[in-house]
Amino acid sequence: MKKNLLLLTIALAAINLTQAQTVNILSVTTLPVPLTDTQHTKAVVSSEFSSGGCSVIGSLFSVMGDSVSIAINYSVGMLSVICDATDTFDLGVLSCAINKLHIEAFITGTAATDNYTLPMSISCLAAGITKSGNENKIAVFPNPASKELTVKMNGEKFSRSKISVLNLLGETIYSAIEISTGNSTVKRIDVSTLAKGIYFLKVETGTYTNVSRFLKN
Repeated sequence: MKKNLLLLTIALAAINLTQAQTVNILSVTTLPVPLTDTQHTKAVVSSEFSSGGCSVIGSLFSVMGDSVSIAINYSVGMLSVICDATDTFDLGVLSCAINKLHIEAFITGTAATDNYTLPMSISCLAAGITKSGNENKIAVFPNPASKELTVKMNGEKFSRSKISVLNLLGETIYSAIEISTGNSTVKRIDVSTLAKGIYFLKVETGTYTNVSRFLKN
């Protein structure tokens, strides 16, 4: 009887400990610096747990649109002490169209979960495109676009500008020279015939070159 009572007490204690498990993502960083679409991107995730012995037993990552997501599965620790861990995940070579990293951490067999979202900026080197830092001078909308893409250049007078649409391989599939007559230039581009996917809009002026991403749906 005493043995059964002891086993029951241990079992209940284990259940209570499992239910009390918590996971908290403290920080997420990415490597290397800077990120490019020609190198493997790695996510360094630091997490805190309400008990010891929590280790990664599996992870799954997926890419959807302009974001990449990682689901991290941790094991259940049995020591009632607060501990933390830092783990590195190799995400492979990511497209420069990716601009967001989403992390979800959970502990198997419990309701413990936490989420973390980190903005990303990946330089487009594979297609021969680099970001210029002039994004505020160019407005591209709607994004995603299905039929027509509007390009608006603000802030300067442009005597002449070239607008191009490139695919993920850096190949030019549309190009036109536009003449500016005032403080802004608005150009509407027919994208209805483009296949669904991610494209780059390249605007070249006498003072800078700007590249923006857009999604054709």
